[in-house]
Amino acid sequence: MAATFDGQEAFSEGPVADVRSGHATLSEAPWGARHASGQILYYPEGISAANLVLHHHLIGVELLPHFVSVGLDGGNAARTIVPSASFYVVPAGAQVVIRKSHVSEHFLITVEPAGRPDADAQITFMREQLRNPELTRAALRLRREVLLNQPTERPTADVVDAAFRALRPTGAGMRPMVGAPDARVLRALEVAAEGLSRKLSVEQVATEAGFGSGVRLAHVFSALLGISLHQYVMQLRVHRARALLLESDMSIAEVAYDTGFSSQAHMTESFRRRVGTSPARLRLSPLAER
Repeated sequence: MAATFDGQEAFSEGPVADVRSGHATLSEAPWGARHASGQILYYPEGISAANLVLHHHLIGVELLPHFVSVGLDGGNAARTIVPSASFYVVPAGAQVVIRKSHVSEHFLITVEPAGRPDADAQITFMREQLRNPELTRAALRLRREVLLNQPTERPTADVVDAAFRALRPTGAGMRPMVGAPDARVLRALEVAAEGLSRKLSVEQVATEAGFGSGVRLAHVFSALLGISLHQYVMQLRVHRARALLLESDMSIAEVAYDTGFSSQAHMTESFRRRVGTSPARLRLSPLAER
């Protein structure tokens, strides 16, 4: 189901329009719902590139760690880290250029200026790398309902409310900026993604990415992305398997083998833990394109 805005759109394409998300425009998504002062949208495959002008305040909830190049208001683009289960805020009126080179998955929450009393005061400048467990839990609950086509008003409101609670002075803390990402970590992400069907060890990834040892890679990876390399690989396997279950005619066992799980049972266990449902039930989702 594509979600579009009625009336003024929350996003407009910039002067060098380049919006590639698998959909016609950024204001369209596989799923979306209106909340009291805006819209919430779900992008299971993320957005690879966009040049936008925002008419609404924007809150982005990221479900997969990755690296992104962001330019704000005509300034030079800077490559920054998106830690696991983090979120960011951008004020209305900002012009944003985004380029992502890795797999991502996220919710976008738009808030009309003055549409919520605490919005204008709390979203006055771009803030990145924010973390809040309550917001993460609410987003994962909503994702499960969306994937099973059972979304209700309450989980949507929970995500929006959790985002604003997290923005209060006593809410989520800002992670320290770590500067430009290490090119070796970028390569480690690529090696992990390319080798999902292989049984790659941390030492193998470290060697291919140019680290001196697996211990060094493990330390740097966790410090920058907020999860271990093993956790990232498992998230990536579930993410890719989910896409195959919804978009292909491969059997569940074939999907498990193709994405590097040791067995169908192993994939089912991982799905129940990370998605909140089984691969068989997910395959019945109306989102399936088969």
